[in-house]
Amino acid sequence: MANIPVGRPDPATTPSAFYARERVVIREHAWDKSAAIGAVERGREMRSYGKTGKWHRVVVPSTSMIGWVHEDQLASSPPFFTGSIFKK
Repeated sequence: MANIPVGRPDPATTPSAFYARERVVIREHAWDKSAAIGAVERGREMRSYGKTGKWHRVVVPSTSMIGWVHEDQLASSPPFFTGSIFKK
């Protein structure tokens, strides 16, 4: 993963915000056999700047990593996290 593509999206394009449903592998190209260039954890925000078929060209804002994610792995709102609360 040393050659992670980074860059700036086209400023003329308005991005759509999406969130990782689970841990998501970001691919170099828009197919599932493409090389993995990184991964994000559940709930991480990504911004889609385009789409090819069912694949979104995404930017991970906190890293500027750019790659491809299948739409089945994306949610339009952040996942609901549950947890336990213990009282002492």
